Amino acid sequence: MQDFRNYESQGRKFYKSLSEKDLNIIRKYVPEPKVIMEFGSCDGGDGIYLKNNFPKAEVYSIEACPERFKIVSQLEEPFGLHVSNYAVSDVNGVATFYQSTDQNQMDSDGQYSGQGSLNKKTDLYKNSYPNITELEPISVNTITVKTFCVNNKINHVDYMHIDVEGAELKVISGFGDMRPKLIKVEVVLGKDMYGEFAYDQEELKDTLTDMNYTQVAWDGVIKRERFDPLLPGFKETVVVTDRFYLHS
Repeated sequence: MQDFRNYESQGRKFYKSLSEKDLNIIRKYVPEPKVIMEFGSCDGGDGIYLKNNFPKAEVYSIEACPERFKIVSQLEEPFGLHVSNYAVSDVNGVATFYQSTDQNQMDSDGQYSGQGSLNKKTDLYKNSYPNITELEPISVNTITVKTFCVNNKINHVDYMHIDVEGAELKVISGFGDMRPKLIKVEVVLGKDMYGEFAYDQEELKDTLTDMNYTQVAWDGVIKRERFDPLLPGFKETVVVTDRFYLHS
C-alpha cells in the first residue's frame, strides 16, 4: 500500500487533492471566502487545508460513510470545521451507499482510503481498478445542498468542492436556488463506469450552463487506462479532470 499522505498540519499527515494552483484560483475569484463547503472528505485533509489557508471562513465538510465520518470528525473538529454525516444528493431521504476502499491509498490513520458512492460501480470499473475493494452496501441519509443550507442558516456559499465518486450531478441538481460563487467539480468516469444513474460530461455541462455557470479553469488532467476482459484487445485511455465553474 502506497502512502499518498501529502499534507502535514499540527504534527499529523493527511491526504489532500487540492494544490497551490487550486488555492490561487480560489483567491482569484473569491479572495476572502466566508463560507466553504466540501463533499467527499476522505480523511479531512482538504477541509483542513482550506481552513488553514482561509482561517476566517466557516468550512463545512459533509461525509456520507458513517465510519469515515467518525474519522473526519475527530480530525477536523479540533481545527474548527463543521462536520456532518450525509450523502449530498438531489433529494432528502435515504439511499443505498456503495462502500469501497482503495488498497493503493492510505488515510491519516494508516487505513485504506474510502471510495464510496451513491452509484454502484460497474463490472468494467471493477476490472479496470482491481485496487478498489467493494464492501457491503449500507443505507445512508441523503440531503440536498438547499436543505443543508437552510438547516444551517447559510444564505451564500463562496466556494464548494465536490468530489463524490460519480454522483456530482446529483449534488448540483440539489442546489435549489443556491448558487455557490465558485465550485470545483471532479468530472469523472461516466455511465459505463458508474452505471445508468450516473452522468456523462455533456449532461453536467448543460446543467451548469443552465444555472449560469461558466468554466474558468481546469486543474490537471489525469489519464487512466481501462480494460475490459470481456472484450479481448479492448483498451481505452480515460481523461479525468477537475474543473472550476464560476457563477455569473
